[in-house]
Amino acid sequence: MKVKPIHQSSLVETIVQRIRGLIEEGALAPGERIPSEPELAGRFGVSRTVLREAIGRLESIGMLDVRRGRGTYVGTRGSVSASVKLLRGALAFAPRDLRTVAEFRHGLEVEAARRAAVRAKPEDKEELTRLWAAMGVHAVNTLDAMRADFNFHQKIVDLSGNELMSHVMSVLYDFILAGMVQTPAPSSFRSRSDNHRPLLDAICSGDPELAEREMRLHMDDLEARLKEVEAQKSVKTD
Repeated sequence: MKVKPIHQSSLVETIVQRIRGLIEEGALAPGERIPSEPELAGRFGVSRTVLREAIGRLESIGMLDVRRGRGTYVGTRGSVSASVKLLRGALAFAPRDLRTVAEFRHGLEVEAARRAAVRAKPEDKEELTRLWAAMGVHAVNTLDAMRADFNFHQKIVDLSGNELMSHVMSVLYDFILAGMVQTPAPSSFRSRSDNHRPLLDAICSGDPELAEREMRLHMDDLEARLKEVEAQKSVKTD
């Protein structure tokens, strides 16, 4: 019997997603101290090395705050330090690089939307609707709204049933968030949920052609706005 080995990078990404999920679902509240390293490693059934790497990744995007000698805490998302760290990193990406990522996402997410419309079960649709609603809780261009936006897209890719696509999407988290920071939603939107509603309805209706079309339109709009940002920055540097 051939058994494929589980690479450490895959384990780390799995733990990152597990901890992020606990935070997003509210099981771990902002400012709350998380269990100790040995306890968490035991609960997840992974080595402390894997856990440390996962925590390091979450710290780098402000979701966890490691206080040496005091423990690890859930980041306070509205704190200035976390926001500054995230914004500084996001603005460091060149618009051209973000557009390249957007072009890659175009192919990945259009196919994911089509598959999600076919595969989504009632409970999946309820979860997707909950994630969509979360975008409307925050002001349109806040970091929390952008994170909620990402979670909605990640769920669609997860519903595709393709594990590799899901992993790739999570790896692109920093790039995707950077794109949102550099191309804020139009002021005409009351919330980020506005321009995601047609996509949500298409997937929940179980219509793969419509879901594919709505995602294509959504990604076309993103690419167009990134081109505008790239052109504006090019003019400023000339």
